Amino acid sequence: MPVITLNVARFSRFLGRSITVEDLTKWLPWMGFDIEEVGEEQVKVEYNPNRIDFCSYAGVARALKGFLEWETGLPRYEAKPPKETLYIDKAVADVRPYMLAAIVRNISLDEEAVAELMEMQEDLHWGIGRDRKKASIGIHNLDVVKPPFKYTAVEPTSVKFVPLGKTEEMTPKEILEKHEKGIAYKHLVDWAPRVPLLVDSEDRVLSMPPIINGELTRVTEYTRNLFL
Repeated sequence: MPVITLNVARFSRFLGRSITVEDLTKWLPWMGFDIEEVGEEQVKVEYNPNRIDFCSYAGVARALKGFLEWETGLPRYEAKPPKETLYIDKAVADVRPYMLAAIVRNISLDEEAVAELMEMQEDLHWGIGRDRKKASIGIHNLDVVKPPFKYTAVEPTSVKFVPLGKTEEMTPKEILEKHEKGIAYKHLVDWAPRVPLLVDSEDRVLSMPPIINGELTRVTEYTRNLFL
């Protein structure tokens, strides 16, 4: 089962009011959470994977505010028609044939928010993504790449890029053989003659779905625009 660790001070900011660890241990079980660990400043809880909104502070806070009738109703987000284009190459039809994308602009991140994004991403991979078999998610720094984007498939030795967390370029074949994520998830693509890649208009690699992102688009606290 997926888990989320809620720091009380940070969670209080999402709620818009100050609460305590004792408050969380009292309220959360009524919402279907199982308490895993309780510390002086945080609570670690387990939740049902069909509640994907519980994988983030914002989702848990929204649900709790509704449960306690502090604030009810769904939030409304403004979504505009896309200005950028993502092309889906027919080459991916036999390996990972689908991709959807979105752009989120003018965000404000800190180290905690970046860490939460990564944890949320992995929870979604494990839950609704069935450990990346059904779906995977990539979160990228939009400002270091140039649209339009193309989702394509290439021969495993035909290109090189620096995978996330590394400093040297590797081919997709080398990633599947040597990178920890490649070794763990190579069974999802290594049976195909070509592997999926997401590239920008200058053929710079954003990611090798569903294996690993590129170091180029690493998200940090200085990132202001996201490509999902």
